[in-house]
Amino acid sequence: MNKIALFDFCETIANFQTADAYVDFVREKLNDSRMCRLERVQCFLRTIKVIQIIEKLTRYRFSINKRIKLWQLRGHNLSELQALAKEYYQEKIKPNLIPETIEKLSELKAQGYSIFLVSGGYDIYLLYFAEENDLSGVISTKIGFNDNVCSGRFDGVDCLRDEKTRLLNKFFKTRPEYSVAFSDSITDIPFLNWADSGCVVSHNTHQQWIEKFNYSEIIWKIK
Repeated sequence: MNKIALFDFCETIANFQTADAYVDFVREKLNDSRMCRLERVQCFLRTIKVIQIIEKLTRYRFSINKRIKLWQLRGHNLSELQALAKEYYQEKIKPNLIPETIEKLSELKAQGYSIFLVSGGYDIYLLYFAEENDLSGVISTKIGFNDNVCSGRFDGVDCLRDEKTRLLNKFFKTRPEYSVAFSDSITDIPFLNWADSGCVVSHNTHQQWIEKFNYSEIIWKIK
């Protein structure tokens, strides 16, 4: 792997945030009463801004809202969640891929790059995208399971912000000769800087902050 391309997923390859949306998809498909009750509690806590206050006080380091949402999956069987993840990929993700990014991914692949996803999205559905597009690997947030039953917690860390670079350093024991990273978010500056070059995927308009780091840019629009 002399050349690698690293792609964030949410709002870089897919045009929406996919992690919480997966939990919502499962809840709606199963019409699970326990999940519905937990969702109502979480909505109430957001309405009175309890979650937002905690997130701000902890400087968004612990993914509080995401962790509470994930707890809804606790107790569900791995095979059931994998089957729903495949449905989620087919019904929600595939129709919402960003053509400009997919074109760039295909171009780099044709040039001999090994392609990896590096994402805070969940591996349970990202693996379907990776398999269909013949990618080299997925570095992402993992949902925890005990004896094939969902724990409702992360398995390891949430692959966001500085954790992305820590996971990259752990995954790549030897740095590749050349690497390029793609992301939509200013919070991914450490990730973009980990690579030899960075490219920002922007929706509709140019993002001013990228000029400071001399990143390239892909601007996409919903057609």
